[in-house]
Amino acid sequence: MCIDGIVTADREGAAMFIDGIVTADREGAAMFIDGIVTADREGAAMFIDGIVTADREGAAMFIDGIVTADREGAAMFIDGIVTADREGAAMFIDGIVTADREGAAMFIDGIVTADREGAAMFIDGIVTADREGEAMFIDGIVTADREGAAMFIDGIVTADREGAAMFIDGIVTADREGAAMFIDGIVTADREGVAMFIDGIVTADREGVAMFIDGIVTADREGAAMFIDGIVTADREGAAMFIDGIVTADREGAAMFIDGIVTADREGAAMFIDGIVTADREGAAMFIDGIVTADREGEAMFIDGIVTADREGAAMFIDGIVTADREGAAMFIDGIVTADREGAAMFIDGIVTADREGAAMFIDGIVTADREGAAMFIDGIVTADREGAAMFIDGIVTADREGAAMFIDGIVTADRDGAAMFIDGIVTADRDGVAMFIDGIVTADREGAAMFIDGIVTADREGAAMFIDGIVTADREGVAMFIDGIVAAMFVSGRALRRAVCHGRLLPPH
Repeated sequence: MCIDGIVTADREGAAMFIDGIVTADREGAAMFIDGIVTADREGAAMFIDGIVTADREGAAMFIDGIVTADREGAAMFIDGIVTADREGAAMFIDGIVTADREGAAMFIDGIVTADREGAAMFIDGIVTADREGEAMFIDGIVTADREGAAMFIDGIVTADREGAAMFIDGIVTADREGAAMFIDGIVTADREGVAMFIDGIVTADREGVAMFIDGIVTADREGAAMFIDGIVTADREGAAMFIDGIVTADREGAAMFIDGIVTADREGAAMFIDGIVTADREGAAMFIDGIVTADREGEAMFIDGIVTADREGAAMFIDGIVTADREGAAMFIDGIVTADREGAAMFIDGIVTADREGAAMFIDGIVTADREGAAMFIDGIVTADREGAAMFIDGIVTADREGAAMFIDGIVTADRDGAAMFIDGIVTADRDGVAMFIDGIVTADREGAAMFIDGIVTADREGAAMFIDGIVTADREGVAMFIDGIVAAMFVSGRALRRAVCHGRLLPPH
């Protein structure tokens, strides 16, 4: 058929033309408006303003020349950018893909923040974690190896396999079981959500522990990842909330927003005030003035932008310093840890005041007691050793094990079992208090046998030898007697041989 010299239909009226443009193909399948095909076979492909709006079965959707959805509406697009792939898995914001299949890979500002299953994390173009979040990186340096074991800061390894070795400024600070604590932009704890980070660093790891503030992902898988300021605020199952050209709510209208900020997540769990999330799922995470004050179940507490408590309120922080670790064990005051695991190690003014189980006590930077409070210290000197045995006064040990050795004014006054006694820097008694000393001279030997007066021995073992004024007056068993340096009496073969001395002359025996 032809109208005004233009064919309006082909064989069997299949092809339709208007104003020289075909409006429909065979069987009226393809539709055209203003020279543009508006639908393909069976009206599957739809077009508006020269752009196809839907493909076969209306699967692919297009708005303003951009495809908004692929087969079965899987791929979503906003402002010419695909926001989701098959089944809404891949998320994109501002031309950057924020998540891959099943929301696994996360991207921020053109950088991938997580790989498959959210394993690899990236911050500022640096990968922060590898498969399953194992390898951590900060500022281009790997902070952890497989299973997050090896930690690195500023090119220095901070922990070995299983996060055992901890380092600060290139020095290991703690071993395994989350011993490693870090302050001032350094990892503060390791595996099982122990790893906390402040100042643009990841604050926690797996199981949604990883929290981020200031343009960084605040949480990971299972809807944990929250974003603020043009970043995706949540992932799969209605987690993602967007404002200002971004999706504001997911399915079932779970997410609420005020002034461009999400005010609540699924079931109104996450609360937000003034653009900051005040609570996460079930109102667990609390935020004040843009800082999260509590994590899941209100565990992590934050004050003035610093986390004050970790999982189960264990780690406490004041003024940007962690005041307690897991189970409130490690306490910190003024940036110094005041207690280690189970509150064992105590610290005051940057000095540890007690070790494990409060054993080692410290005052003014000096340890005052060792394990079980045994070693005591005053003014930087140990005052007692294990079990309070060794006592010290004024920097001198006053007693050894079991209080045996006593010291006064820097001199030991007694040895084991209090045997050796000392006065004014001189030992006054040996083992079992046998040897006695006065004014620096021993006054008695073992069992008080040897007696001394004014620096002279007055008696030997068992009081046998007697001395006066530096002269022996009697030998063993009082056999030999001496006066003024002369023997006055002696015994031979059990018989007394006595010689009297008179005016310097030796008298014959009688």
